Amino acid sequence: MAAIRAGSRVCLIMAMHQKGTVVELFERQHKSMMVDGPLSKTMWAKVRMHSSDPNGPVVECRLGELMLDE
Repeated sequence: MAAIRAGSRVCLIMAMHQKGTVVELFERQHKSMMVDGPLSKTMWAKVRMHSSDPNGPVVECRLGELMLDE
């Protein structure tokens, strides 16, 4: 399985018609403790969504919500 990196073309798993390009990867610390949830940091990505505007909106989402668009 290929890893998602900066510059990868991705789509959202729950909305596969929304495609974009990863701009940045970063870690985010949890602020609340949930049942059976991890207490460690999680990986997030900033994704520039594809649109007619070259400076389209940038969305932050967890890596688990993304898949590579090939």
